[in-house]
Amino acid sequence: MAFELKSFCEIGLELVAKLVTLTSVNARVLIDGSSELLFDYAIPFGLDVRPGCRVRIPLRRKSATGTVLSVIEAEQSDFALRELESLIDPEPLITPVLLRTADWIANYYGSSIESVIRSILPEGVRAEENFAKTRRVAIINADITPEVLSKLEKRAVCNFIPADPLNGYASCRF
Repeated sequence: MAFELKSFCEIGLELVAKLVTLTSVNARVLIDGSSELLFDYAIPFGLDVRPGCRVRIPLRRKSATGTVLSVIEAEQSDFALRELESLIDPEPLITPVLLRTADWIANYYGSSIESVIRSILPEGVRAEENFAKTRRVAIINADITPEVLSKLEKRAVCNFIPADPLNGYASCRF
């Protein structure tokens, strides 16, 4: 009977490789653009990817964006999948209910899931240069005296009066 001696490092690497193959998952991603490209990508360790999330992915020699349609267990294959680069939005833009509805629409009407997802997500969201809206807030650090307040009211373009409950609109006085 022959015994094979292995170092702790070799044993540890083998265990990590087995653990990774047992728990690895892939993301099925619909790539943004005019074509209906649907690819599988490996999810890197520590990245919380859920169906409906927007992700940045490697595509040929450049980076592209896409929407995760599903998260599936990794199948045994002869090649390694490329990994997702990053999450664009940490929370899914498409809810699970909306994804199930999109799947039903695609099956019922005989259309592709890609065209249904593209109709759900606005073009502004699917664009490469997607900038989130920002809110600007002014904070006053000093006390406002009645004189300063009256000067501000005179400089204001329009002073809004609260909505008129009878007419249902806000008025503006000059």
